[in-house]
Parts: sequence; C-alpha cells; structure tokens
Amino acid sequence: MFWADWNEPCKVMLKSYRDMARAKKDRAVFCRLDVDKFKDVAGRYRVEALPTFVLMKNREEQRRVVGPKVDELNTTIRNSI
Repeated sequence: MFWADWNEPCKVMLKSYRDMARAKKDRAVFCRLDVDKFKDVAGRYRVEALPTFVLMKNREEQRRVVGPKVDELNTTIRNSI
C-alpha cells in the first residue's frame, strides 16, 4: 500500500487494509510505504494517486488497485493468492 497520512482516501482504506492483512497473514506479506518518506520507491512504481496497492509475486507486479476501492482490493487479493 502506497499511502500518506495526510490523504483522506488512505485513511478510509487503512482499517480494511489492516483487516485483510491479518486475514491473509499466512499467505501473503502486506506492506505500507509512506510516499513522502519513500519518494524514490513511489517513483519507481509510478504511483500517481493514493492509495495505490501493488500486488507482486516473485518481485514482479501482478495487479494494481488505485483508489479507495475496498471491494475491488479484497477481490483482487482473494483471486491472487
């Protein structure tokens, strides 16, 4: 999850993201990267809107969800692992 603490859509997604991370902790690694602290990483992944969720496998991007889309993120995660 690429996020920023000042961004309202990120705040909206945080609880759902944490719940998903707890539910899938045995099957996936969930990380949050603050775009203000990790500008180089956000740039490398071409993050243009917040929040941005990048699902990776073997260090390669598989899928991406942009925006506060709880249902889409949940479905994407469920179908990816």
